[in-house]
Amino acid sequence: GSQKGLMLPPGLAFIALSDKAWARCEAVPASNYYFQLKGEREKIARNQTMFTSAVGLLLGLRESMRLFREFGLDNVLRKQWALTMMARAGVSAMGLELLAPTDFTWGLTAIKMPLGVDGSAVVRHAAKAFGVTLAAGQGHMKDQVVRLGHMGHVDFGDVLAGLAALREAFTACGGYTGCPDPLEQAMAAYTQALASGCPEC
Repeated sequence: GSQKGLMLPPGLAFIALSDKAWARCEAVPASNYYFQLKGEREKIARNQTMFTSAVGLLLGLRESMRLFREFGLDNVLRKQWALTMMARAGVSAMGLELLAPTDFTWGLTAIKMPLGVDGSAVVRHAAKAFGVTLAAGQGHMKDQVVRLGHMGHVDFGDVLAGLAALREAFTACGGYTGCPDPLEQAMAAYTQALASGCPEC
């Protein structure tokens, strides 16, 4: 969603159709008024939209794209990789288990809570005690996982604050981490990842 790496509020989505899909849209009569791609395409050709546009989201998107162009895509990817390596190193240094040890996303680190530690309680404590927003897991993993986001307009200081709040909240909620320097290890991983670059760059 647009609330992720594009740094916007939720609510903006993009649709792309192949020529074959457009031909199908042309051939099938609309079954409702709201989601008519054919009608929307006709309006766009006249510089209009079928419904009131989310102008604020579109203006925000323009600014996000300007920032991406100004910073450069390679630099954005390098920074995201470094923040990911930082978060993962900090979590691992605390002795916590990564939900995805391999094949992980670059925008979020999901941490499995050990038995006896309620992930939702960790999230609440981090918010109340430190003003840091972490997220609990979803569905059946709601209380078993804590998520630390690091996408969009986030920098190393934000990730350090998230890791520090995670460590303190985890301990306050009954967890134990014996590592004296997870933040230092996280910062070292960030510096190394920035220097070596990301695998996709």
